[in-house]
Amino acid sequence: MSILQDYEEQINFLGQETIDAISEYLTFLRQNGTTILYSDIIYKKSEWQKFDNWRKRVYNIKYGRNTKGD
Repeated sequence: MSILQDYEEQINFLGQETIDAISEYLTFLRQNGTTILYSDIIYKKSEWQKFDNWRKRVYNIKYGRNTKGD
């Protein structure tokens, strides 16, 4: 499977909104001096958990969603 096919499957599985949140999370981390890769979030449980916690605390509040998810 190509990288693009893999990415397309991730979009289909996670949804575009989650992919956008991951992108914003990566930008947030870079602005605070931390650099990780998109693949770290997707394939490492510990990094996914950090992203998920950030999403609940920061991203969902910023975009008017409750902390229980989308």
